[in-house]
Amino acid sequence: MSIPLAVLEAITDGSGIALRIEVLPPAGVRHRQLRVRTLIPGMLLALADRRPRDGRIIAPALDYLRRALPSTRAAASIGWGVLGLKAHEACPPDADTWLAEAYEHGTGKPDATVGLGLLLLAAGPRGCLA
Repeated sequence: MSIPLAVLEAITDGSGIALRIEVLPPAGVRHRQLRVRTLIPGMLLALADRRPRDGRIIAPALDYLRRALPSTRAAASIGWGVLGLKAHEACPPDADTWLAEAYEHGTGKPDATVGLGLLLLAAGPRGCLA
């Protein structure tokens, strides 16, 4: 089963939480951040470790992350997304490149601590679940 990207985004946007979270980062970094509609599935997948991958929610969320993460370089977003993919043993080999590029983009920024910490967790063989 696959849920179209527009449907997953509509569900997240319809909850009302996405807009409230989108405005939290400083204006200068908002354009570099993964959209909340991508961040939330990554976080939920990380929390849902060991649940069947073929579920009606897990499989579409994994598919969505594999489509959305290649064009994202915000450290926290990549970190959460890769953690979610690794929790379900669904992480593509390209994830190492995503992590490296996110690290390069995040290093030296004043608000980088959390994002870089997530990248460190995600860089392990099974993320923080190793």
